[in-house]
Amino acid sequence: LPSLARRARGVLIASTGHTPAEVVELAGPLAAAGADLLELVSYRAEDVAPMVDAARSVASVPILVKVNAHWPDLIDVVGAALSAGASGVTAIDSIGPALAIDVETGCPALHSLGWLSGEGIRPVAVAAVARIALSYGVPIVATGGVARAEDVIEMTMAGATAVGVHTAPLLRGVDWVGRVLARLDVWLDSHQWNTLAAVKGAALPCLGEAPATRLSFSYDADRCTRCRSCVTCCAYGARTLSPSGGMAVCEALCRFCGLCTSVCPTGALTLA
Repeated sequence: LPSLARRARGVLIASTGHTPAEVVELAGPLAAAGADLLELVSYRAEDVAPMVDAARSVASVPILVKVNAHWPDLIDVVGAALSAGASGVTAIDSIGPALAIDVETGCPALHSLGWLSGEGIRPVAVAAVARIALSYGVPIVATGGVARAEDVIEMTMAGATAVGVHTAPLLRGVDWVGRVLARLDVWLDSHQWNTLAAVKGAALPCLGEAPATRLSFSYDADRCTRCRSCVTCCAYGARTLSPSGGMAVCEALCRFCGLCTSVCPTGALTLA
């Protein structure tokens, strides 16, 4: 595999884990076989920094740590890994445990608990990438739910240095990569960006230190069709719409969830 990667002018990242003992056994031979980087994967947050220590003792190649977004101390785990000698981060791993039950049989679809990947986890991955980028100026490989060129842009705007994919080409064939790269070039040209690297971190200045608790809304009466979707979807009765198109929101009742903007079919109601 290392020789094939060399002929293809590729960078070979060897993913290994899941414990310090396994890293001691595998990291050295993988580096000696020609791996350009090691990616250390663990499902236990407390093992990440010791795994980096173990890899550093037997290999000199750069080390990435692959992190789980559901670790409550994610940023601290990343910091400990970097202090131990990690060169960067892969964010994120699949999410789990997850469970799907076949309602006809009453049995789990996978006969057990499993792990969730694919497009459904992308918002979680984007958030993890942004949090890490805001905390540490290190390379980040963003993985998790990338299915379109626009997803690559989103990950990069969140601070990713590179973007990894697995599920999409697995399901759609390796030609998916070429199609996405072509679409990516078109998007960059149409938005007057010279390179993908120029997009890196573009969204970070817009992020506050904590999630917004109050949203601001913008309403365009000329685009409103009076369908009242924004009114009927609000479980708190916070939004009203007059027959003439006058829009009002009671801030005392509004929970600022933003659902009303997401159901507007014309874009008349948006987040400001």
